[in-house]
Amino acid sequence: MKASASKILTLIKATQNGAMRFSKPRKAGVVIFDTVLFTEISQLLPGHEIRLFDPRYQGEIYLPSLMLGLTRWTGSGFSYSLTHHYFLCVLRSVQPRLVLTSAYFSRDFYSARAEFAKESGCRFVVFQRGLDAIHVVASNSLKAGDLMFCISKNYAAAWQARKVGGEQIATGTLSSKLHITLDPRSVSSKNVAFVSNWRPESIIKGFHGISNKSFYEPEIRDLAHLQEALKFLGFSMDIIGASNDPAEKDFFGDILGEENLSFYPKTSPYDTFNRVPLYPVVIVGNSTLGHEALSAGIPVMFLDMEGLEEFRQPFWYPANKELSHSPLLLREGQHVAWIRQIREVLRATPAVRRRLAEEVLGRDPLVSGIDTIIHKLSS
Repeated sequence: MKASASKILTLIKATQNGAMRFSKPRKAGVVIFDTVLFTEISQLLPGHEIRLFDPRYQGEIYLPSLMLGLTRWTGSGFSYSLTHHYFLCVLRSVQPRLVLTSAYFSRDFYSARAEFAKESGCRFVVFQRGLDAIHVVASNSLKAGDLMFCISKNYAAAWQARKVGGEQIATGTLSSKLHITLDPRSVSSKNVAFVSNWRPESIIKGFHGISNKSFYEPEIRDLAHLQEALKFLGFSMDIIGASNDPAEKDFFGDILGEENLSFYPKTSPYDTFNRVPLYPVVIVGNSTLGHEALSAGIPVMFLDMEGLEEFRQPFWYPANKELSHSPLLLREGQHVAWIRQIREVLRATPAVRRRLAEEVLGRDPLVSGIDTIIHKLSS
């Protein structure tokens, strides 16, 4: 009930921001249940009339549909959630042929999908955009004809085994196909990048129940050793920030020392995508960006997440540990070996780099492009 009260307060604020619409949404061929990748998903569907459903209640809110959803929610004894009922009311007004989201973890999306299947044959489409435990998508969440575009072959296989429904296709993320362009001539930096996935402690504690010190133990433990290994090889290390929050820069300054810190804050949604192709090798913790860069042909190496698997998926997840011996893994405590590993990745031929990437992601994410996704949507 606390979450519901919070949504009602958000709705009141939305009316003050002029986001309230006093009519039901008009019919259209497409509904996008998303604000994070709304622009990217829209680019796949030129010429289609699209309606946005904002599950965060921060954009357009259709008051008649919301009030009807609220009535049905209370009348059902508060079964499911307000968003579930409101979303269903929007779908019934719009009558789409296609419903898409990158909120692949949303229970509201899947519960509404199950209910709407009783009255419509429209197709639902999911784009994975993060590294989560496979249980975030339950069995039978999707229906025949639905599509799920996955980051890797391992995720696609795991969700197939879990019988989540629909068809799982390993393409890599939509963002990687749209925003990362690898041109060997653009590699100009003499530095190596470490890509941060830092979040404020309030977020980490809210989601995982542990402190930043515990959650980011691999970075705290290993980044100074990594910097020394790179210095031995003649490289400096740039930290590619996940935000423009001064606290993030302070976090890395405490680890490396302010005098040794080269930090680039994130000032736009596409900063990181634009920066990573400039480096000869990119190093990450368990960031989604690591998989995205790898699928684009960028050499990527990974810090060791051993001991934190409950909170941070190792890069081979959800497969077994056969990749724990990959030369792409900078194993904890083996700092001397890192110099050899990094040197070998830097010197590797394109064929070797492709083989290493394929071991992690599978072949399909390496060869799939936007055309692959558009073709599946239209077939």
